[in-house]
Amino acid sequence: AQLVRRPRQYQHYTTATTLDIFALASTFPSFFPPSIPRIDRERRLVDDYRPPSAEQLDKASASLDWLRRVSCPLVTGLEHVPRGRQLLFVGNHALFGALDIPLTVAEIYRGTGVLVRGLAHPIIFTIPPPPRYPRPNEESALWSPQYYRKFGAVPASAMNLYRILQRGESALLYPGALREAFKKRDEVNQIFWPERPEFVRMAIKFGAVIVPFATLGPDEAVRVVWQAGDDISNPLVATAVRQYTDMLWPPGENRSDSDAAGVVPPVLAPALPPRFYWRFGEPIDAALYSDALDDRSVCEELYGRVRG
Repeated sequence: AQLVRRPRQYQHYTTATTLDIFALASTFPSFFPPSIPRIDRERRLVDDYRPPSAEQLDKASASLDWLRRVSCPLVTGLEHVPRGRQLLFVGNHALFGALDIPLTVAEIYRGTGVLVRGLAHPIIFTIPPPPRYPRPNEESALWSPQYYRKFGAVPASAMNLYRILQRGESALLYPGALREAFKKRDEVNQIFWPERPEFVRMAIKFGAVIVPFATLGPDEAVRVVWQAGDDISNPLVATAVRQYTDMLWPPGENRSDSDAAGVVPPVLAPALPPRFYWRFGEPIDAALYSDALDDRSVCEELYGRVRG
């Protein structure tokens, strides 16, 4: 009971919050004052971002060649994505998200010329990679905080998504967030999206085109060695679980908090990787629904189309 800590907030604020962040942001653009250090840092990640050069993008894409050779990705549907429009890509999260996110961003760029700004779990920006990976201060190190920041990622929150769209930039969103990234053995390729369609309302507000997509393959590229509820007598597994939970939720957090939802990171091991597939669905032009911004039934219908 003392080994595994549970998070207070198990999903990204983008989709899990019970506050109407959209209404707050629309009514009070400076709802969160910049004097709050965390909010100020996140705001600067959004507002001070400068896209990498073409040379840097090519170098980053080349760093993924080993993953392409292993997974032989097949990407379809990007030919239908409109050019010259603001885009909001919305899709399913793979286990831990480490295998699919970099390739998703890279393939979208290769297919459309658009560098999307991903909304990533805040832990990405504070925790250095394991020692077996390059040092975290090397900007070219895949999965390092610097790598994510260089290519436009920001901590996932409703306010950050709002700011990105407000700036006219394109974004990549995984509504399932941490719950979807920490799937169990019998939940492969399942989605766990919230009920509130707030990102749909934001897309309508800024006239963005929503591009739903599905990813298959990364979930089968790893196997779950341990998950919540399994025996934890193996000392190697116990150590791995403790390290994971220490990274995600610092010691001393109130484990009995009523918001705790039982989402615990599984321990994974590599498996024989299958082929990876990306299927981009029919784009939805949210600008066509500008008169339905506050119509919940229309927003929920669009949300259902995105979710499939």
